[in-house]
Amino acid sequence: MNQGKTLTTHLRRFDGKLWSYVLPFAQEAVQNFITDDRRILLYFNDKDYIHCALMPDGLGDYFVNINKEVRRQFDLEEDIAIQVTLTKDDSKYGMPLPQELEELWKNDVVFYDYFHALTPGKQRNLLHLVNKIKSADKRQEKAIVIYQYLIEAKGKLDFKELHAAFKRGVL
Repeated sequence: MNQGKTLTTHLRRFDGKLWSYVLPFAQEAVQNFITDDRRILLYFNDKDYIHCALMPDGLGDYFVNINKEVRRQFDLEEDIAIQVTLTKDDSKYGMPLPQELEELWKNDVVFYDYFHALTPGKQRNLLHLVNKIKSADKRQEKAIVIYQYLIEAKGKLDFKELHAAFKRGVL
């Protein structure tokens, strides 16, 4: 693990429209990680980690969104002290690059260009859609649907249309 900063925080319920749980951090504690993209690796148990971003809370402090999958994976419960280690995420995309997408890029420069013309947030969303699938065959199918969709849409990403394409499946 990269040299990081170990902190104690508590899972908190968040009354937002998109997220329901967060790990809050005082600005002073995370100041060294506040860069343009605020991307970090958040380690639990000094070995397992998630790629995430420090989000401003509007009051001067920061938080990390924690979804249901992460709460289950790390057995996180509300108001129980959690020790985490933060390190800067120096990866190119702010999350792992699925081999399935990388292979498609190698075979089609237009797809590569369309993907890289998207905002970094949209790129991470697409990477996450592939990464979260456990089965190699299903990851490949998801990557192919993304490929087909971006080629057909000439690089214009509409997530509603993409999800409809996922339902239709590989052509």
